Amino acid sequence: MELLTKQEALEILGTTERQLQRYSAQGKLSVTLIQGKSGKKEAHYNKDEIEEIRKAKIQTTIKPQIVTTSDMSPTTRHPTEVTPTLPLNVTPDFIELLRDALPQFRQTLGPSELKEKPLLNLREATTLSGLPVSRLRQAIYNKELIGKKIGNTLLIDTKDLLAFCHDIIRGETRSVANE
Repeated sequence: MELLTKQEALEILGTTERQLQRYSAQGKLSVTLIQGKSGKKEAHYNKDEIEEIRKAKIQTTIKPQIVTTSDMSPTTRHPTEVTPTLPLNVTPDFIELLRDALPQFRQTLGPSELKEKPLLNLREATTLSGLPVSRLRQAIYNKELIGKKIGNTLLIDTKDLLAFCHDIIRGETRSVANE
């Protein structure tokens, strides 16, 4: 039986001293106290037990998925077979039409399309200008850029944003009345 010092055990397990104490309290590790050079008793651990804990830490556990539906059979606790049904007003042709149209809705607008919009939200303004959101907020706060908050959305005038970007490129500062 080979014994390891506390420091060696910590390095092998990659854990804390407190975790070693927990392992010994749980009975996973046996501690042997040996008098050290300074006269104090030092904790030493069985190398085989340390290796077992290390291997157990490495193994990944797969937890079963918990199914919480009303279709559970009370006696077997397994889901009963359910066949999907479509609402009466949804036809397979309508679903096919939706599948064809969905990619168009998922597309994000590029800079050329964003220039066509009169107002932009912060995400769109960031895409168009290449500036971070924090810089755009700061510019609105410093009245260098016109911004209007409607509900939780901050809208920026597209023409003003483009002028602001051109001023940054030229190294000019500006001040506008924030509407």
